[in-house]
Amino acid sequence: MLLDSHNRAPKRPDTVEFHSRAVQRVVGAIRQRLDENISLADMASVAYMSRYHFNRTFRQVTGLPPRRFLSKLRVEAATRMLLNTDSSVTDICLDVGYSSLGTFVRRFSGVLGISPRKLRMLRQSPSNNLLDCFDPDPEKDTALNPLPQPGIVGRVQGPPSFSGPIFIGLFPTPIPEGRPAA
Repeated sequence: MLLDSHNRAPKRPDTVEFHSRAVQRVVGAIRQRLDENISLADMASVAYMSRYHFNRTFRQVTGLPPRRFLSKLRVEAATRMLLNTDSSVTDICLDVGYSSLGTFVRRFSGVLGISPRKLRMLRQSPSNNLLDCFDPDPEKDTALNPLPQPGIVGRVQGPPSFSGPIFIGLFPTPIPEGRPAA
């Protein structure tokens, strides 16, 4: 159950459900209109809330502000297009709603830690060379830092028809951005 940030009282379950459904509606609308200029007012209208209430609610439900979430969805769509199509980076930039190639490349690189062009080149690389383009992080080098590090153990399972590399990273924010912490 979520807490009301003003008085720390638990929110009613129906309010939490209403907020969750409203945010889901907005995320669905954003996914359908990635190439459009979607304002905070547009998103709030889909959620049937004021801009200010929607901004707070969206942050509570997703952990991110609405515009940053939109940027992440655009980068996610661009990543799929870069890996699965031969469209130019400029065309992909426009297809996912950016009007400036420079802004697109900067945001893309900030979120993924790699430029769109380098990502495109990775799809043609043999899987054993995929990590060669990433610079090693000397702080994480065990030869330089022999103290035991905390770890996580688990299993990754893909569909039986999947073939290819799977990357796993731990990030300090709710949505993975930039270089992973581990």
